[in-house]
Amino acid sequence: MDRIHRTDLQPLLDRREGFCISLYMPCSVGGRDSREDDVRLRGLVSEAEENLVQRGMRRPAAEELTASLRSLPDDIDAWQHRGPGLAAFVASGFVRVFNVEGALQPAALVDHQFHIRPLLGLIAEDDRFHLLAISQNDVRFFTGDAKTLFEAPLPGVPKNLKEAIDIEDAEHGRRYHSGMAGEAGKRTALHHGQGGKPETIKENMREFLRPVAGAVDKALNGEQAPLVLATVEATVSLWREVSHYKFLLDDYVAGSPDHLSVSELHAKAWPIVAPALKRRQQLAWQRLQEAAGSKVSFGLEKIVPAAMRAQIDSLFIDPAQTRWGRYHMENESVEIHNEPRPGDEDLIELAAIETLKHKGDVFRLPNGSATRKEIAEALLRF
Repeated sequence: MDRIHRTDLQPLLDRREGFCISLYMPCSVGGRDSREDDVRLRGLVSEAEENLVQRGMRRPAAEELTASLRSLPDDIDAWQHRGPGLAAFVASGFVRVFNVEGALQPAALVDHQFHIRPLLGLIAEDDRFHLLAISQNDVRFFTGDAKTLFEAPLPGVPKNLKEAIDIEDAEHGRRYHSGMAGEAGKRTALHHGQGGKPETIKENMREFLRPVAGAVDKALNGEQAPLVLATVEATVSLWREVSHYKFLLDDYVAGSPDHLSVSELHAKAWPIVAPALKRRQQLAWQRLQEAAGSKVSFGLEKIVPAAMRAQIDSLFIDPAQTRWGRYHMENESVEIHNEPRPGDEDLIELAAIETLKHKGDVFRLPNGSATRKEIAEALLRF
């Protein structure tokens, strides 16, 4: 089962030169009725092909573009373990399939951009987080959610303190590490395990953490998911000195993580992460409620132009709603229609796509919060 995160949506946000197919369908729970799902899939693929042909694509080219969709049941293991919903996105040279927990209405949409509105309700409550387990002996980096952790590589980082400060075995079999001493820039050997000055030990650890922090910062560039550390207390303050990632949690998994399994790390980290994730949305909503004047926007007539200008910090929507209309870039005006007309697009989806594209947050409107009867509210950056 796939959990949809904002980073998963990034490749789906931009307009493309060729046609894009966005296919959604409900599936039999646990894949019990494969034949029914096969028939539904074939019907939606045929619908997409007809749409492509009607929009000027030759049928052989349309069939070639949809071939990866028709072949989905051929991956027997994946097809048998599909979830309640399937979302597939296909363009020239691009295929992405999600098996999701949420129920999806069947649809086969063709455009020059992927349609992600059916997924918005599934990402509104994002539970993605990262965990760094670090000690003098090991470095492990994970990405996780409410259910599990997956280890992710950090290429080029030292695996431990010994490697970072170039410990070598001396001729007499004693272990040394280099430390700052004497003249500036020169290093002297310190016996490992025989004490050493606290400031030297601290500096060695800082030297170890710098390349690790650089690699983590690079891996998380553009992310806003929380990062939790699993380490000893002394390492936390040093990490804050060398890392620039803004979404590090104050709390951490205390103690050496060396002997903790992945499941044990998750069990200790999730109680720290879950409240932080909830607070993030609550804080954004509180900021919106307390903001005034030009910092707040209500209604799609104002929100869509703000999203196009990359002004939106946090967008709150009702993902079950659809509003058809057009955005006119030349004068930044918005038309809203009761029924879809030729050339219309879903304005809620447009606002969400532009917000995500410009690193804003998209949340579900809290229950009972739409006192102004709005289906979209936004907190602006400027």
